[in-house]
Amino acid sequence: MTDWQNDFELKSEFTQGDFEKLEEALFSMPKALMLRRTQSAINHGAMLRAAIQAGWIVSPDTEVMKGESSGKRWFYSGKDVADLHPSIVRWLGNKVDEMYTSVQDEVPKKL
Repeated sequence: MTDWQNDFELKSEFTQGDFEKLEEALFSMPKALMLRRTQSAINHGAMLRAAIQAGWIVSPDTEVMKGESSGKRWFYSGKDVADLHPSIVRWLGNKVDEMYTSVQDEVPKKL
């Protein structure tokens, strides 16, 4: 694994509210909803941006900034997501999607 892959960490404990925040972030990106289960660059970017916006990423530092004329901008480790290499965004977006699916598929022993 690379250094940037080793630095990536998602939350380990999730609530319904965490999932609603992620989905609300996705709903704000309509193209991402149409392409939700595809391996498209739009889907990968949307999952990463939604995770940043919902606070799912523990490490590295992330940030959402409101741009003057261009709307929101999402930063991962100090870099605008739009400027990251597509394969990095694909890997990160897939990790978010894997967590999204696995947490909903597990059945906790306690309420």
